[in-house]
Amino acid sequence: MRLDSIYFLNIRNHKQTELFFSKHINVFFGLNGAGKTSILEAISIAAISKSFQSTPENSLINFDDNVFLSRVHTMRDRGTDFTIEVKKETGSRKKISSSFMESMRPKDLIGSIPIIILSPDYKEITAGSPENRRRFINTTISQISNNYLNDLYSYRRVLKQRNNLLSKMKKDRSIDKNELSIWTDKLIEFGSKIILRRAKFLSEFEPYYLKNYMKVSDSKEEVGIKYSPYGFDNINYKDLDESKVVNRLIELRDEKKIGELTRYTTLFGPQKDELELFINNAPVKEAASQGQHKTVLISLKLAEFDYMKEILNETPIVLLDDIFSELDAKRTELVLNTVLKNLAQAFITITEDDKIKKIMKPSEECYYFHVSNGKVERIEEEF
Repeated sequence: MRLDSIYFLNIRNHKQTELFFSKHINVFFGLNGAGKTSILEAISIAAISKSFQSTPENSLINFDDNVFLSRVHTMRDRGTDFTIEVKKETGSRKKISSSFMESMRPKDLIGSIPIIILSPDYKEITAGSPENRRRFINTTISQISNNYLNDLYSYRRVLKQRNNLLSKMKKDRSIDKNELSIWTDKLIEFGSKIILRRAKFLSEFEPYYLKNYMKVSDSKEEVGIKYSPYGFDNINYKDLDESKVVNRLIELRDEKKIGELTRYTTLFGPQKDELELFINNAPVKEAASQGQHKTVLISLKLAEFDYMKEILNETPIVLLDDIFSELDAKRTELVLNTVLKNLAQAFITITEDDKIKKIMKPSEECYYFHVSNGKVERIEEEF
């Protein structure tokens, strides 16, 4: 997969920007606040319908306007090309269209352009709460399995309805047990599908992660990765099947019944799952040094790239937002070489371009773009 070009309007400080890309490395450099990350956000909007940053959608729109647009022209590995356009007006829903569908929902778009993203905020995957690691799992599986994405949407809807019903009891002092039973059955139905798909994913993903960690770290430490569905403490996730998952969720339903009626919220299900990361048999979150956190995170993202490429038979696009300022020369070169070795396309933001230019000079393989106050200029030669 590669992006040949992008055209976008009114995204942050970019009024109107059109860019044509190298098939491989594209570097955007300039001062902080110049608009480098906004280019990656425009790509993200076209790929997954939203920015990869946690930001209110309306804040993306340039303050002088009330609409943003992002349009990309894309080429698959097998040579078929298509266009995707995402448009959003203040106060209205997004309008998404493509060469293969006139009117799309956000979930129809996800997976059309497989994408790997790494930014400073993603350090929360290794250092933050379980929610960040669940988001990593969900993002990866959703891009390769439309069924998982649909089950995830359905589960979130059911969970919201069930929690609303439990919360209502706080005011009414009573609850419709039949309605609660209906939502509980649906919760178990979709929850079991999510747990089984996550277990399958982690079983397949683990060797990719271990291989990439050895490559990044020179095998200096022993690492591990483990999926821990909530309430399945004594069950190995690799041994799970449908009957085991459904039966355990039914047991958890009964175990948590009194607690839910006093706390007015759902107390079991995959929204409470954990992805555990270990280094030398200790939790990464507690035991890893700053450098080890970076190594674990890069290994996870390189593994995500390898896994998605093999499963989809399509090369993901890579967005690297301001990560090289935090990496040493060895890790920087490793990431760039991985992109080139896999014939992948990467979009990189950096404040100073010298760090990458020591590895790759401007060429057809590597385009450099200078960004200043929402204006972008390609630099074609050394000065």
